[in-house]
Amino acid sequence: MVRLDTVKVKCSSDAIKELDEVYFKKELIVEGGRVERERWKYSKPQLGLVGLQVEDSKLIVEFSSKILKEKYGELLNLNTIEEALSNINEGIQLDPAMVIEEGVVLKADVTNDLHVEKPVPHYLRSLFFFNHNNRFQTYTKQDESISFYNKSRRIQFYWKYLELTNQRKNQDILKYINTRRFTDVLRMENRLASFKLLRDSFGCENNLYEILSSEANPNHHIFKRIRMPEPQILLDYEPGEVKFSKIVQREGYKEILRQCSNDLKIFRKLVAQYVKGDLTHYLRIAKRILAEMEERKDSTRFSLLDEVETKLAG
Repeated sequence: MVRLDTVKVKCSSDAIKELDEVYFKKELIVEGGRVERERWKYSKPQLGLVGLQVEDSKLIVEFSSKILKEKYGELLNLNTIEEALSNINEGIQLDPAMVIEEGVVLKADVTNDLHVEKPVPHYLRSLFFFNHNNRFQTYTKQDESISFYNKSRRIQFYWKYLELTNQRKNQDILKYINTRRFTDVLRMENRLASFKLLRDSFGCENNLYEILSSEANPNHHIFKRIRMPEPQILLDYEPGEVKFSKIVQREGYKEILRQCSNDLKIFRKLVAQYVKGDLTHYLRIAKRILAEMEERKDSTRFSLLDEVETKLAG
């Protein structure tokens, strides 16, 4: 199911059932020295309402899943969108059905809350090793978040619990939720801020109902683009953990062992073809590396990233 954290929608102002002018600030749009039209902007703070304006018989409204209050963790989806729109009710009342059926999506943050098995910072450190991907630039806050971005996209991974408890701007939503529900949540947000990106990502027109009904999985798709090609050597070593010459040696042994099906007996036969005399040195190193590979099988960054991809594929 498609889930959004924030969405910006445009539709006819006919979707407004009631409007109290006290909650709005009127702006005059002047072009060529003449007043061409009026813009009414919502001016009162309301939890989850990012912005709302009426201009040229068009309503533009942007809101986040905070508008759901106690259901914040469910995010904006086909089951919660009507309630979310109904909760925009201070100084204005909308027709949720009309917004859903006729609304054109201008921007959306496609979001996955992944309940992961190990501490969230481990996954963020693993994701850091994609910073070599020339499709994206990266920005990181250690053990808090990592962003991948280019001219058209911004994808962010972060520890949701830390984001909720560290930022003062979240104090209002904390009245409605238990933050412990987010202690194991790695959140992925994929901002789609153009018609083309929205159409390409969901395979449909930019209608709110069609997007929320879509069977597309844009976050899984973009994660695979970020992940490829995999930095196989770097993923096994922290910078500064070992000398580069040792990395080269280990990776050389691992590749040879892979071709020997990680079988020490086959490896011994292979080495004997090239080395005359005592093979103990080579066998000892190979045996140690096989043991390390087995020990790290469950904790390697590959397994963490495999877990993320599996959960995104959902």
